[in-house]
Amino acid sequence: MDETRLERLEQILDAVHQTVIRLEHDHGAKLEALFDGYDLSNQRLDKIENHLGRLDSGQKEIKIDIRDIKRTTSLLTSIAQDHESRLQSVEPS
Repeated sequence: MDETRLERLEQILDAVHQTVIRLEHDHGAKLEALFDGYDLSNQRLDKIENHLGRLDSGQKEIKIDIRDIKRTTSLLTSIAQDHESRLQSVEPS
């Protein structure tokens, strides 16, 4: 009877062992797929961050250009006003 019981325990142990192997294999594949998805998501986020960085850089350049245009416009307005006042002082009344 001890031998039958020992055989039964060996069968149960073998079944448990097979189940563990199957679970490790199945879950390993699933974990690998999850990590691949995680890596792809990180790559996409990196691309988005780089793109946003370029947009921010372009926006800063545009702001600088606008600031330069405003200065130039202000200078031209001042010169035009100066010329206008000179013309008025030269024109006969």
